[in-house]
Amino acid sequence: MDPQQPNSDDEDFLNVSAGSNPPSGKPDKMLGTSDFISLLGTRDDSYYIDKTTLLEVFLKCGRSRVLLTAPRRFGKTINLLMLKTCFELQVPPEEYKMLSEDEFQIKVKETANYKLFEELQLEITKNPDLMNKHFGKYPTLHISFKCDMPIASFSDGVAFCCGILSKAFKKHKYLISEKALSQSDKNIYAKWLNPADWDERKAMDRRLISDGLQTLVYYVFESFNKKVVLLIDEYDSVIMQAILFIKAKDELAKIIQFYLGIIQAAVKNEIEQHIEYAFITGISHISGMGLSGSNIKPFRFLENHSFVPYYGLTVMEIRNLLRKTYQFDDQRIAEAEKKFNGYSTVCGVKIYNIWSVLEHASRTQEEHFIYDWQDTGYIVGLEKALRFPTIMKIIQTELLLYKPIEIKKSKTLVLEDILQLVEIIGNVDPQNVEFPRYDLFFSFLVEQGYLSFVANKSGLLVIPNEQIKEKIEEKITDSNIKVFNRNSIPTEDCREFFLKISERDCDYDDFKIFHTSLEDVLQNYAAKWIKKNEENIRCTIKILISTLKFKDSAELNFNFTENGVKHSRRIDVVIIKDSFLMLIETKYKESSKKAMLDMRDRNYLKVLEDKDVIRNTITRFVLMGINMDENGQVSISYLQNNHNFDAMTLIP
Repeated sequence: MDPQQPNSDDEDFLNVSAGSNPPSGKPDKMLGTSDFISLLGTRDDSYYIDKTTLLEVFLKCGRSRVLLTAPRRFGKTINLLMLKTCFELQVPPEEYKMLSEDEFQIKVKETANYKLFEELQLEITKNPDLMNKHFGKYPTLHISFKCDMPIASFSDGVAFCCGILSKAFKKHKYLISEKALSQSDKNIYAKWLNPADWDERKAMDRRLISDGLQTLVYYVFESFNKKVVLLIDEYDSVIMQAILFIKAKDELAKIIQFYLGIIQAAVKNEIEQHIEYAFITGISHISGMGLSGSNIKPFRFLENHSFVPYYGLTVMEIRNLLRKTYQFDDQRIAEAEKKFNGYSTVCGVKIYNIWSVLEHASRTQEEHFIYDWQDTGYIVGLEKALRFPTIMKIIQTELLLYKPIEIKKSKTLVLEDILQLVEIIGNVDPQNVEFPRYDLFFSFLVEQGYLSFVANKSGLLVIPNEQIKEKIEEKITDSNIKVFNRNSIPTEDCREFFLKISERDCDYDDFKIFHTSLEDVLQNYAAKWIKKNEENIRCTIKILISTLKFKDSAELNFNFTENGVKHSRRIDVVIIKDSFLMLIETKYKESSKKAMLDMRDRNYLKVLEDKDVIRNTITRFVLMGINMDENGQVSISYLQNNHNFDAMTLIP
């Protein structure tokens, strides 16, 4: 609460990626940035999207304690730091208590935070009544429970929480010298400054730890004689680590109850309440049960509420960002919107993932057909969930084909719901799960950002876009890669073929061996498929090439016109190695020749050239069609360094 400096945080929230160069030639300062003040410094470059009116929406929502959930990279941390900048009282306690109301108002307008907002004319400053009443008026506590370490036991959980709370006490260690605190309070505070003194095995210490956040709130309140604003980030992070690593249900339940009790104790509404406002953010409503039993109002990701536009990018924001900052024309903007498609709320409002859009805009031309949702963690528990045949079937036969699924949403969650979710995403043997809660699992995927609502159709879920579809397919690939032995002869023969043909031309015998080996692999692999289809054939090919580390191998989406009708299509597999190019098209219950003719009719090579995928001179290329029939028989057709499709070779 330094009155001379803009709001900052002791934690390292800033991770600027200045190495990539977007088409505009400007370093992309937004990628990885979660520091609000630093982001304001990019405003002149049109990087900053003003969401400061979030403060107004919060104050008008009718609840003083709220929980906002959204997936990774949707702006939760930076919004919380923005609120900290707005609320934070930047006058020391003793000076504050000496000021009259008029003197205090003048002092607030002299603070660095207030001046910064006024100088930049941020949107919230257009509401003078709110600024005068709330800006810079509250002692503010900001705490992040972000947990990157395994929580494998109750002791691990208590020790982690103790460390986080100790860090919070250290941020406000000026309080220990305040006259408002008794000597007993100061003794407790001194203990918090030395976390090694704690022993969670002692009941007394464990009770002091569980009351730690409530205690710090009380000390701040006493020092300023003013109610506190409490801002909590990553509220569910500890729970998720415990879910992934604690196997015993009783111990998991114990750590969940202990941890949520820390937050609930701090925000409970009593006569002598010391909190004016509490704003809590996290990813999962389910894992924290929405802090059920407390007086906190939950606002879930993609549901119908006024906070929706503040987490992610709206349609207008994505258009302005791409046009003004990255000089995208209307066509490229339309392509970006189609690529990411947006997450739909239950009422049809579209929201885009911030990280994905920025990464898309920052890619160089030669990379532009491969997009990864980088550094956003992983699809928690999906690999474990794929052990359940019903889940695998729903994903493969419905979600991956963009068919919506219907789920029932639980309005009220209890501890047992979390434990039932853990049965699916944890280490429980599926044979020991009597009644799997599939509804909880797919609701959980919505929270993680891997499913979206169908606009205006409550209860229906779909995969939002190709990017997420690819990620889910990758997880299925990783899960199923164990179906056949990586070192088996057919598998290795297939991989050897891909390596060989990327280095030099192959003869008919090479293709024949590949055909035989591929048929063996596909037949073995298909035995585990829920349903035979083109998607699974393509996934198998991706498995075979995934370990070969070619420069590029990915799907490429594009539009084409056939018989006067516009279609959206993809090239199933693109492999580029130096001056070599290979395109593969897969079919099921059609023919490998049909796959080749599709490549001809849709002019795949020209598509690659038009999209600047082929950056180097291609001296060798192979076009291959692969088909599998309902009996598992495989055929391949190919052209090698030849544009004449009449000359294609068919095997068998």
